[in-house]
Amino acid sequence: MSTLSVDTIQGQTAAANVKMPAGHTVQTVLAHHPNQSSTTITSTSFVGTGLNVNITSKFANSKFLVTLTGGGWYDVGNSTQSMFATFHRNIAGGSYSIVTGGDNNGYGLMRLSGDGGSWNIKPYSMSALDSPSAAAGVVLDYKVIAKVNQNSCSWTASDRGMPTITVSEILV
Repeated sequence: MSTLSVDTIQGQTAAANVKMPAGHTVQTVLAHHPNQSSTTITSTSFVGTGLNVNITSKFANSKFLVTLTGGGWYDVGNSTQSMFATFHRNIAGGSYSIVTGGDNNGYGLMRLSGDGGSWNIKPYSMSALDSPSAAAGVVLDYKVIAKVNQNSCSWTASDRGMPTITVSEILV
């Protein structure tokens, strides 16, 4: 068992002096979808869903565990309807790129398919471990992007849980 060494300055923990082994979570941030009214996805190319979170890296080259939970997708009664979702990330305001492993030949990390039934609401759950090679003190912006195969679908609405994106920095 390893020991955690912490120095304090005026009663506060000095984060720079904390010694942690690799694999430990350094920090976690989360955000809920900002709008609980109905949000519809109509694009057949990946677009933002309005759900994003920023995290400022504490250490260089950390990994980031990104998770989407909650909420619910509705196929609008269309049995041939599908929605695909994944994560996008930018570093220090640069261009967005799909999180490592999140492309899957254009299908993303998650696919939800319709069955044509009424009120067939399906909850979200997807995660990815990102290795962005970012410096310490850099802002990373993670967002959920989605697309449909045709027509449109309901991404979220007030009659279901609130979609939440969570990002945890993991020390390497």
